[in-house]
Amino acid sequence: LIPSDKLSSRLPGCLGKIERKRRYLEQFKSILTRRTLADTTELGFASTNAVLAAAGLPEVTLAEYLHGTRYTTPLRMAFHATGNPDDPTGAQLASAFDDHYVRL
Repeated sequence: LIPSDKLSSRLPGCLGKIERKRRYLEQFKSILTRRTLADTTELGFASTNAVLAAAGLPEVTLAEYLHGTRYTTPLRMAFHATGNPDDPTGAQLASAFDDHYVRL
């Protein structure tokens, strides 16, 4: 046990370590959520909007894109295009997305 007089002097350092670990865990959680070790958010977001625009569909916001990343590419593209991840247009849009993304 640490005596109380020494505990108060160590508390700020401990809190700093806890905050650094919390930030690290948030970053790691973000990586796991995207299922990748590289931050590909900007590439995926830009490619999604390029494919949607080429198909004459409205572009999505970053928040909408991030919400859609819970789906596989065909379901995600259908979700962005129609609001319904099960819409059959997702397969064609996903193919266009893959083609666009691979060329980058």
